Amino acid sequence: NYELFLDENGEKISKSRGNGLTIEEWLSYASPESLALYMYQSPKKAKRLYFDVIPKAVDEYAGHLAAYPKEDQAAKLMNPVWHIHEGHPPVGDLPISFALLLNLASASNSEDSSVLWGFIQRYAPEATPEGHPLLDELVGYAIRYFHDFVKPSKQYRAPTEKERAAFADLDARLASLPENVLAE
Repeated sequence: NYELFLDENGEKISKSRGNGLTIEEWLSYASPESLALYMYQSPKKAKRLYFDVIPKAVDEYAGHLAAYPKEDQAAKLMNPVWHIHEGHPPVGDLPISFALLLNLASASNSEDSSVLWGFIQRYAPEATPEGHPLLDELVGYAIRYFHDFVKPSKQYRAPTEKERAAFADLDARLASLPENVLAE
């Protein structure tokens, strides 16, 4: 029902105005399970449906999924992932959140998953694309979200003279360090 969804301004979504979000668009930037969770919560209440709700829904889904194995039987039945996966949720404990993946993609200007995996493995050395397929899927979603929403509106300002001098000084100091120096 379109009347149950609102845009970012709290107005009804309208196909003719183009202020809505389609299922296909959601699924370009997040998993079907995150959409199912979004729909599961407050089914009779009007919800804001626009692109900025996607990262929150993904992280909420991941949080419920991580909590599931630790819950007692009564709590498991109340956990949305039990219903989304028809009583058999997958194992999915993510070492980092989708919001952090979006920040990594934005900060690194990366459109390459191997770059993001390099950062992920510095934070969680045991994480690999093969060992964490859900995380690998989220890396792809984060890159696509960055490319379509963050990158087009990203603007940089030129450094001030004081900042330029500080960067030049930092560059000179880093260049003078020995080759085998530790990161610390």
